[in-house]
Amino acid sequence: MKHYLLLASFGLAAFPALAQPTPGPIGFQATTTLQLATGAAPSDVAIGDFDHDGRPDLAVSERGLNRVELFAPGATAGSFLPAPIASVVTGASPASLVAVPLDNQPAANAADDLAVLGADQAHLQSFRNANAAGQAAFLAPASFYIDATGLYNSPRLRAGHLNGDNVIDVVTIRDGFQSSGMGVVSLYPQSMTSLGFVSTSSGGRPADVALADLNLDGELDAFYVQPQAGNVLWFFNTGTARVFSTGSAQPIPALAPTPTCVAVGNVNSQDLPDVAIGNTDNEVVLQLSRLNPQQGYLYENPLRLPVGAAPVQLLLTDLNGDSRAELVVLTAAGQLRVYRHNGGAYPACFDAPQLLPTGPDPTALRLADVDGDARPDLVVPCAGDHTVRVFRNTGQVLAAKPAAALADLQVHPNPATNRLRVQLPAGLNAAPLTATFTDALGRVLRTQAVPASGELAVDGLPRGLCLLRLHNAQGSITRRVLLQ
Repeated sequence: MKHYLLLASFGLAAFPALAQPTPGPIGFQATTTLQLATGAAPSDVAIGDFDHDGRPDLAVSERGLNRVELFAPGATAGSFLPAPIASVVTGASPASLVAVPLDNQPAANAADDLAVLGADQAHLQSFRNANAAGQAAFLAPASFYIDATGLYNSPRLRAGHLNGDNVIDVVTIRDGFQSSGMGVVSLYPQSMTSLGFVSTSSGGRPADVALADLNLDGELDAFYVQPQAGNVLWFFNTGTARVFSTGSAQPIPALAPTPTCVAVGNVNSQDLPDVAIGNTDNEVVLQLSRLNPQQGYLYENPLRLPVGAAPVQLLLTDLNGDSRAELVVLTAAGQLRVYRHNGGAYPACFDAPQLLPTGPDPTALRLADVDGDARPDLVVPCAGDHTVRVFRNTGQVLAAKPAAALADLQVHPNPATNRLRVQLPAGLNAAPLTATFTDALGRVLRTQAVPASGELAVDGLPRGLCLLRLHNAQGSITRRVLLQ
């Protein structure tokens, strides 16, 4: 079966910094406006091969009609047929939607199942694909009520592998008047299990959440927007069954009164992901991340970009294959703004934006390959006119990135007591390595050169989980190490 590139909120393991090619062109064209039924009020979209015909289909959550409709691709690239191929009844007010692999096959990109989060009682449903050839059919859903008493405005749903068990997990935010916070739920093929809930009621109702690996330990962390508190909380992944806890939260200043959305990506070609925060001052504030040996992770050098209206959602991701993150802004005024990274030094690193009109009241911004050409496209549902707009990426994607020189590096034994050995793949002539040990918050514990033998003494380091960053002129990679 041909598998299409699915670009969602799944995380990647630590990767080395690589030499970057010349920035490539970017160009988006509006290719499809899918008109839904009156009253549909689409809230979110997802892309997957739901009918197993080798082509990407479009799933749309229709909040006003309590259903998800699925649409097959049309004859031209990036288009979809106007009549749905299937309709799935959901709980009340489906607000957020993701395509997920419930059968635990992430390597195959088999995200042909659906997870739906409703605003009524934060009702989470998982719909397992019936795997009927040529049909988009789903089995009866499993249900999980995150809060059986509350009603919510716009709960968000993000998916990723969070606790190392190869079962897909989802992060939900709860924006109720009486109860606010973030929950994590594991999605098994026929059931769900809560991995805990973090209450943030003292900081007000959340507006958005993003998943990314900030400390490069191979585990997804959460970036959680609190408009009332005026900040973004970074919840680092504890590596335990609970995943996140209140004690793991570190504030990132939003530098504006009311943040509305967040995106994470690598803008300045360093190892650490940077953060873009939208706010009600009609701007996006981009902040670079930096690791300070004494203070841990810091965000600094803010770049303020006026965007004309309040941002609804942001993306900070590479759109043209040059390893540099572009910025995409969806505004409440019904406009997409695409800022190409021009390869210049920060902060003069973005071109003037390409401006693309959407419909009224846009509700979500999704990145997905809708036409199978391995280029990320943009999809926007609009509740104001009950449409879904598809913007096809027609820019040239550059050659694939070279193989990571340090990707196969091994560290053993793990867990370790007194000594670690760094082992390079046979035949790899690597430049001399430097080893930096940090704790989970990024505070540097020790930095030393890696000797020719590869052996590192660790008997003087604190016991418990730490991060080992190995770096040289060819790049860097981070490994999680347990000292006991």
